[in-house]
Amino acid sequence: MKKTQVIDLFKNVKSSIVSFVAIVIFVTLAVAVYLGLGWSGDGFSMSIAKEQEKGNFHDLEVLFPYGFTEEDLDKIRAVEDVETVEGLYILCCFF
Repeated sequence: MKKTQVIDLFKNVKSSIVSFVAIVIFVTLAVAVYLGLGWSGDGFSMSIAKEQEKGNFHDLEVLFPYGFTEEDLDKIRAVEDVETVEGLYILCCFF
């Protein structure tokens, strides 16, 4: 840029300083929101992983509208790396 262009730029900024400061504030806030949303996802992921390990949540949930028989639960228990199995037995008849 030429020297006269630089001088003209500063004169324009000086004459409308309020608008210039407002634009700088808006850009700063936009960048802060963008970075905050981008980084918060990683934090939430790590937090959820820690809570799941600490709380010993189940990894898989199998649903069936009529419940499971003991044979069904035994088949699930036979799967490798299965530690515990819980089931609901429905003994009544549906008409």
